[in-house]
Amino acid sequence: MLKIRASKLGAIMTDSKTKSDPLGATCRSALRDIWIADNYHRVRDFTNAMIEKGNANENEGIKMLSLKYRDLFLKNEQHFENDYFTGTPDILTDDCIYDVKCSWSIFTFFDAELTKDYHAQGQVYMDLTGIKNYRLCYVLTDTPEKLIQQEISKILYKCADPSLLPDIEQGVRSQMTFNDVSKEKRIKVFEFTYDPDFIERAKAKIELCRKEYEKFDL
Repeated sequence: MLKIRASKLGAIMTDSKTKSDPLGATCRSALRDIWIADNYHRVRDFTNAMIEKGNANENEGIKMLSLKYRDLFLKNEQHFENDYFTGTPDILTDDCIYDVKCSWSIFTFFDAELTKDYHAQGQVYMDLTGIKNYRLCYVLTDTPEKLIQQEISKILYKCADPSLLPDIEQGVRSQMTFNDVSKEKRIKVFEFTYDPDFIERAKAKIELCRKEYEKFDL
């Protein structure tokens, strides 16, 4: 039986542009990707530098939140699921869920907002755990050394002038590390609470998706 991961619900819930199609193109595309992953174990965009940074720096982000809230937060490893949803929240406390998003750059951090996808993800986590309060936390962390070196190599290859290496390295590090930004400025938090009406709409949409899902074939 089709169940939707928390990170996918935002796409599933995207409104259709035509009344004749209750799912819509974005929902169908997401549903197709889920079907391929379920049946053939391939995923779209399985890795990129932004995802790699997020995974590598998650623990650092959790430490930053621990300092901000003066509490010892630990990475949650428990997976949850019910009849409609699945997901693994980042941090669980008695009365709040925290989700850590490591921004790729100072520019993406500046533009960080409560998107519909992250709102939907939070609603799923709250429905799965029974915890009714949520904090979406963007953190600005230094880029891992491996990714810094990859960027330096990429630029050096394009310019084909080894003598520029010191300048390239200095420029890349200045863009991808943030020691000059105060710690209190490197966390941005959006808070919201459980919305049972949204969850009921999501469940109804998933019921429609289940019928479509059964029709897919290569």
